[in-house]
Amino acid sequence: MVYTSGSTGQPKGVLVDHASLGNLVAWHVGAFDLDFADRCTQIASPGFDAVIWEIWPALAVGASLHVVPEELRTDPIGLRDWLVAKGVTVSFIPTAVAEGLIGLSWPQNAPLRYLLTGGDALGRRPPIELPFAVVNNYGLSETTVVATSGVVDPKGDGPPSIGRAIEGVVAEVVDERLQPVAPGMAGELVIGGVAVASGYLGRPELTAERFLGEGVDRRYRTGDLVRQRPDGAFDFLGRLDDQLSIRGYRVEPGEVTAVLNAHPAIAASIVVGVGATSAQRQLVAYVVGNGEVQPDHFEIIEYLRGSLPEYLVPGRYVWLEALPLTPHGKVDRAALPALVDEPSSGSEGDRPLRTPTEAKIEAVLTELLDVPEVGPEENFFLLGGHSMLGAQLIVRLETLFDVELSLRYLFDHPTLGEIAAAVDRQVAEQTLGAPVR
Repeated sequence: MVYTSGSTGQPKGVLVDHASLGNLVAWHVGAFDLDFADRCTQIASPGFDAVIWEIWPALAVGASLHVVPEELRTDPIGLRDWLVAKGVTVSFIPTAVAEGLIGLSWPQNAPLRYLLTGGDALGRRPPIELPFAVVNNYGLSETTVVATSGVVDPKGDGPPSIGRAIEGVVAEVVDERLQPVAPGMAGELVIGGVAVASGYLGRPELTAERFLGEGVDRRYRTGDLVRQRPDGAFDFLGRLDDQLSIRGYRVEPGEVTAVLNAHPAIAASIVVGVGATSAQRQLVAYVVGNGEVQPDHFEIIEYLRGSLPEYLVPGRYVWLEALPLTPHGKVDRAALPALVDEPSSGSEGDRPLRTPTEAKIEAVLTELLDVPEVGPEENFFLLGGHSMLGAQLIVRLETLFDVELSLRYLFDHPTLGEIAAAVDRQVAEQTLGAPVR
C-alpha cells in the first residue's frame, strides 16, 4: 500500500496486488535487458511509488542498487559525475532533473545504457550524440507506477510522447461518457489490465468513482488528457482538472510548456493561469534558462506565436534559477514566486490616477479589458491583456495622441503608469523637436 495525496490533498491509501508488482518487475527486466551485472540507482523517496520500481527489478535479478546521495538528487552536474563514477548502467531520474542531465555533455564511454524518467511531462528531446537511450514513462500509484513507456527519438518532432502501454496494461482514450474517441482525438486516458490496483483503503465511494468494473475487467480513470498517435504512442496533454478557461477558450497549460521547452535557450518551464475570471485570466510562464544568452520576452512571444494560437501565448515571463521541486522531484507549483506587480485590492493598483494622460488611457483600457477601472500600477497583461489586445491598444494610442508605441515596449512596460509616461515623453519630444530624457 502506498499513500498518494492526489488533487484534493487528502491522502488515499492505494492497494496494489503482488501480481501487479510482479508484472512491473517482469516487464522492466525484459524491456531493459536487466541482469546481475547491471548497476542501478535508487533516488526516489521511500514514500514515493517509484521507489518500488527502482528496488525490486534490480534485486530480483541480482543487480546492485546504489543510493543517490541526498545532496546530488537535484544537482544535474554532480549527479552526472556520480553516475559515471559509480558505473551506473540503468537509472530512473525524475523529469525535472532528467531534463538537466540530458542537456549536459557526457563521456562517450559512459556505462549508462538507459536513463528512465517520469513524474512530469518531458518537454525536450535528448541530443543525438547522447551515449544512452532516454525512456519516457507514465504511470500512477493506481496503475503500479508505470503504465506506458517509450524510448525518446532524438530526431522526432514536437514534445516526446509517453510511449505505448507496457505488457499487462491496456490503455484507451475515452470521452466524458467513457466511450472510445476517434483516432487522433483528445480524451481521458483509462488504464486496464493486471497493473490496475484494487482500490483505495477504506474509501469505497472514491474507489467506485475512479475504478470501473471488477476483477480482470477493472479499469482506472486517470483524469489525464491524452491523444493517441498513429503509431500507438500517447501524447500527454495535461490534467483534466488543470484545464483553464481564458477568454472562452479551453487551455491546457502543459501544451504551452511543451512548446516553451523546445526553445533552444530554455531548459525548463511551467505555465500557470493568473486571474479570477475567464475574461481576466492570463497565462504566466516561469522559465529557467539553459545558460545561453537570455532572450527577451518579445522574442519568446514571437517564437510561441509560430506554433500556438494567440490565446495560448503567455503575457508574462518570470525567469528563475531553477524550478522549485517537491521531495518527490515534481515541480512544486505552490512554491513558485508570487508576481511582484500582481494587483491587489486596496494597494497601489487602487491609487487615484495622477495625470490627464493616465485618465485617457484608462478609459481605453477599461473598454478593451472589460474591467471597471485600472490603477497606475496595474499590469495590462495580468488584467487579461494579450498580444492582440496590445496591438489594438497601440492603434488607439496613435489615434488619441499621435504617438507610436511598440508591442515590445508594452511587454516590457505593461503598467498604465509606464504606458502613460511613454506617451507623454513622445508628445513632449514632438513639441520640442528633441529627445526628452
